[in-house]
Formats: sequence, C-alpha cells, structure tokens
Amino acid sequence: MYVYLAAMILIGSSLSPAMAADGAAGLRAWIDRCVDLVDEQSCGSALQQSHRLKQLAEKQENYQCYTLILALESHLIMHSLDRNHRPETLAALGEAARVCRW
Repeated sequence: MYVYLAAMILIGSSLSPAMAADGAAGLRAWIDRCVDLVDEQSCGSALQQSHRLKQLAEKQENYQCYTLILALESHLIMHSLDRNHRPETLAALGEAARVCRW
C-alpha cells in the first residue's frame, strides 16, 4: 500500500510550525489513547484532529502530507473496528510525522 501511495504523491512543503506544535501533539495524544486504551471516544477525537491536519495540508498544497494523513485515518478506522491494526496505525503516524515534519 505504501509503495502505491508513494507513487501517487506529489512532494510538498512541510506543514507550518504552529500547526505542528498544536495539531500534531493533540493528534499523537488521541492516537495513543485510541490504540492503548481501546477508547472509542479517543479514536473519534483522533479522527477529528487528523481531519483538521489534513485540511491544513490541503490548504498548503502539501499533497504528500495530505495523503499520508488520509492513510493514517484509514488505519485509525480499521483499528477502531477490530483492534488488530495497532502496529499499522503507529507506523502510519510515524510516517506522517516524518513527512509532515511534526
């Protein structure tokens, strides 16, 4: 899946420092709660926060970051459905953080 996404991604600039400070820290906290505590509310909050970050990436025309956040959202949804996607979710978070420079 990541090879396919990489082929489809345009290289964009990193997200703004202010966004990285607020949004990414909040997203990491919600994802940690979602995957560790198996808390539905935390998973929902993680999805809401990731959506905000995705919107910022889109406004900045940072399509590489946008696509990786979209993949992260997919893993969050799968994790909330069957709880067996923890490694994939955390890997997707790490990749998004690396590319988006959080």
